[in-house]
Amino acid sequence: MHGGGWTTDAQMQATLRDLAQRGWLVVRRVPAGLPGHPTWQEAPRSLARSYAWVARHAGTLGGDPRRISVFGDSAGGDLAVNLADRIAAGTLDGIDDAAALPVPRAVVALYPTVDVAAVQRVRALGAGKAAGGVRRRHPRGASRALPDPGCAHLGDAR
Repeated sequence: MHGGGWTTDAQMQATLRDLAQRGWLVVRRVPAGLPGHPTWQEAPRSLARSYAWVARHAGTLGGDPRRISVFGDSAGGDLAVNLADRIAAGTLDGIDDAAALPVPRAVVALYPTVDVAAVQRVRALGAGKAAGGVRRRHPRGASRALPDPGCAHLGDAR
């Protein structure tokens, strides 16, 4: 999953190429929305549909559906963590046979945005606008639109 503050497409071509050269089967990149159009409401559904497609077709592509990992950076890291958590918890909606989807074997999240409310307070580089949108244009903002990533339990693993 690409980063880009839910509004742009940080394509990560070099990273994806490197992963493929190391033997990882890079199947699909979830596309970004339109520039300047925040996708925090659409992105989780789009990602879930993409993950379901990969799970259904992994065998024909030379992969194993029981060994699917998800990878994302920044906003994409948030989406990767959120997707894996929702599949594991059985709360993924909008996908046929969601309960049959395999839980990702691993999640690689590079500098994920897991606390959207905290990011909205960051003024550097416009991060708050990317995470929550300009209030008059997007009054609901990302903090209310994104489901809780449910990763607070990770601190218990020490």
